[in-house]
Amino acid sequence: MVVSFVKGVLNLFFLNAWCYDLKVADISVWLSAAAYCNRENYKSMKLFGPATNFYVDSVFHDTGTDIEGYIGKLDESIYVIFRGSSSVRNWIDDFEVIKDKYPY
Repeated sequence: MVVSFVKGVLNLFFLNAWCYDLKVADISVWLSAAAYCNRENYKSMKLFGPATNFYVDSVFHDTGTDIEGYIGKLDESIYVIFRGSSSVRNWIDDFEVIKDKYPY
């Protein structure tokens, strides 16, 4: 899963904020795939294609849930990349659902 702050935070409040962007989608595919590499290599990995020049700023991992990923920059965008479920602990957390009332 990739969260991208494209064209600055203020752009989120204007028309172009939620338009599909093929370039961002292509970059996101490359970054998401790289999240399955060993987390010890995140900071030193060399990405190609549309993710060339991506800079990994920080890496995160939670041992309790086995959530991991990295945060980085490319051009003027910041990306937060999560590795998908890849362990028993991840899958258990995926199925733990708490029902909560939501006022409609």
